[in-house]
Amino acid sequence: MDDKQLAKLLDKYLNGTCTAEEKAIIQAWYAREGDGHAFLEALEQEEQQQLKAEMLDQVLHNINAEHNRPKGTQRLLWLKIAAAAIILLVANLAYNTYFAAPAADGSIVRTQTGNSKTINQQLIHNQSKNILRQMLPDSSVVWLNPGASVTFPEKFEAQSRQIQMDGECFFEITKNPGRPFIVRSRHLVTKVWGTSFKISDPSIAAAAKVTVATGKVSVSIRGGNADRAGARLHQEEVLLNPADEVTFTKKANQLYANRKIDISKLDRYKHLNMAFENTTLENIAQTLSRNFSVQISIENRQLAGRTMTADLTELNLPEILEVLKSSMPIHYEISDDHILLKPFN
Repeated sequence: MDDKQLAKLLDKYLNGTCTAEEKAIIQAWYAREGDGHAFLEALEQEEQQQLKAEMLDQVLHNINAEHNRPKGTQRLLWLKIAAAAIILLVANLAYNTYFAAPAADGSIVRTQTGNSKTINQQLIHNQSKNILRQMLPDSSVVWLNPGASVTFPEKFEAQSRQIQMDGECFFEITKNPGRPFIVRSRHLVTKVWGTSFKISDPSIAAAAKVTVATGKVSVSIRGGNADRAGARLHQEEVLLNPADEVTFTKKANQLYANRKIDISKLDRYKHLNMAFENTTLENIAQTLSRNFSVQISIENRQLAGRTMTADLTELNLPEILEVLKSSMPIHYEISDDHILLKPFN
């Protein structure tokens, strides 16, 4: 995080307008390096004092919450605080989500298109080997697999919320019955009303799929009669419920529905509560593998033996992986159901 990005976050923190995730980033940053960070010199003295006071309030809150723990644990608590163990909530993830600056490895590309007569569109292209989280204008969230991209307006229209995508994405859509959410991929049109689902429609694949985790969606072929019907439900659309999937084959140009299938591959997007106390990365990886139906391996034994303490509340697997990246010198690469944790050189 550079000083420009940090300045934006600190300004929101001091104004009381940052989100819980952004507040966690600031608290983690300050606990880790705030006292000696050169950026503090650029703040007004009053702002420095306000920032430090609010940070101290947070630390004291954490201490009070642990006050009744056995005395033997108090020294450990102080060591945690001194070592920046204020919970790290998806720090790198939030950097990528809330700031337009591209990552050093080019994993995010953001461009603005449009003219005076159209609403500007934003393009997000995940060029990394990680899963990328992007929040949309209505607070819906899309998780982009490597190589995937989404295009969406700065502000959704009053009648509907429409975006375009390519590749494979998982969506968590905010409910708004009066404004259906419409996803246009290369071959499909998917209409949703408040649900979570995955669309796989890469340009090089012979087939496209929509798999529903929760809620209900309808799917039609792009360019067909249902597509031209707009936000209204059309008789040619295939309705999907949880654990349903529809497959589109380019050769036949038809949709085929499969009911009540195994959707364990979507487990990685479940939000779970986990806590680790001085736990090795090897044991953490084993726990995550069991709970999220993936295979996580570690590149070397030295990395596997590193330990971490963290309270991971209501996080899914991509978010937890970002916490690991923020807490240890590691990065990861994902390929289908396999995740490789590697030391960050």
